Amino acid sequence: MIQARHPNRLPDDQIMALVPAQYREGAKIIYNAKADSYRICRVLGYEYRADVQRTYTKRLTLGYIKQGKWIKSETLAFREEIDELKTKLAAEEKKNVESHPLARLLAADDGLSNTVDVINESTALVASAADPRRYQNRLIYRLEVILFTALLSSISGQFQAVYIANYWQVHREELSIIIPDFPHQNITHDTINRVLGMLPPQILAKWLLSLGVPLLEASPQRVFHVDGQAVRASKTEKAQSGRYFFNMYESSTHLLVGQLLIEEKTNEITASLQMFDLVDFRPSDIVTSDALNTQKHLARELTERQILWCFAVKSNQPKLYNEIIYHFNHIDESRFGVEKSVDKGHGRIETRITHVLPARVLSKDILRDWCGLENGCIIRATNIVERIDKPTTIDTRYFIFSKKFEKPTSGEDCADVIRRHWLVEAFHWLCDNVFYQDRTQIKNEVYLQNEILLSKVGINILTKCQESKRMLGGKALSISAIRNIASTPLLALQVLHYSGLFNKMPKFSLC
Repeated sequence: MIQARHPNRLPDDQIMALVPAQYREGAKIIYNAKADSYRICRVLGYEYRADVQRTYTKRLTLGYIKQGKWIKSETLAFREEIDELKTKLAAEEKKNVESHPLARLLAADDGLSNTVDVINESTALVASAADPRRYQNRLIYRLEVILFTALLSSISGQFQAVYIANYWQVHREELSIIIPDFPHQNITHDTINRVLGMLPPQILAKWLLSLGVPLLEASPQRVFHVDGQAVRASKTEKAQSGRYFFNMYESSTHLLVGQLLIEEKTNEITASLQMFDLVDFRPSDIVTSDALNTQKHLARELTERQILWCFAVKSNQPKLYNEIIYHFNHIDESRFGVEKSVDKGHGRIETRITHVLPARVLSKDILRDWCGLENGCIIRATNIVERIDKPTTIDTRYFIFSKKFEKPTSGEDCADVIRRHWLVEAFHWLCDNVFYQDRTQIKNEVYLQNEILLSKVGINILTKCQESKRMLGGKALSISAIRNIASTPLLALQVLHYSGLFNKMPKFSLC
């Protein structure tokens, strides 16, 4: 150390000998000649101020040496008192956690023996993701803790930032038992807002897809349905009807596997091509869409990938539409493949009749334009609904299908694929009427995607739990009922467990 220049200043080693041993490391001495005292401090860092073009040293005063005696600073005394209080509270909380009934329940072998694995798998999925926040060494709330808490909250239908923060505060005791190293502080909705507004949507999108990958790989016959859905309350100057999401739903596993945010409904065609890059398709897979996506280049793209497709046909393709109607009205019915089914219930009788013809009856120009249709089918689906107190309604729809026409089985196969497309509309109904997605008022594009994705991850988990029928002794429950049951973290964990998604989930890196 540099020796004192003032004649009355004592050597540094004599001053340090008066300082308690726990404060000596990294300590600096500042001598005040006027008061003949020594200030003991520690350098915390340096700050440059551009307005005065000068660098300032940030110091923490540990204490003073006056008349040969050590006097602790009030700042240090206050900090030590706070640290002691935190240590005491942490010890008490740990004691309470260990004696909590939930801790004993999780430790017991009672059917939730793999709960810890569920937590570890789900948190590990996002732990490797690059945290977009600055000052990583000062973060209190880890990204995987925030997202896993948001997941548990979304299962109960609470996926907005304010509700997640309330869920954190109300259930902090249970969350501290379930999640390792759970923060002692309550989180604010502004922090959750900021994280969801910065986190790349691809991370949650991959999370959504990864949950369903094992089930998708195990499914022998996969039918993917693509359709758009507007979030009405998220209107902007460019999107007067609300921001528009393009979804891909797989009906054999009843899972949403991906979503894309698009500016407006007319961009569905471009979005559909991007959506097909999200999944590893097999040659036996089938893709269905509504009339808006019945486009020649989309048919060519799917055919080149050896994917079968079934498109609805309406007046937006007038030549194709009119020719299909003509053939069904003029060709002898003995050439049709036919499937008929009748449903009774809810005060009505619904008769579904599906007629199928080989696509080769169409003109050569149409077959040349629609790649993959030359060996396929054209379909007429008729729904007749009879009610006691209302007039009978008849609805007729037309489709083109690239699957090879085989008269004995085509009617049944085509009817099944057409009927399945209704399931993506049922999923949209769940989003809007059970999770109130249509009321989401968010302008930030990133935050909107992440919040909607959280709700869809929650719906996927609830759907698979509903299918397992093991939540309450084999009883069939609605999605709303299971959502209301999963109101606490422990019950949400049981939903995760019974859904089977996390138990089968492979390891993924989200970097």
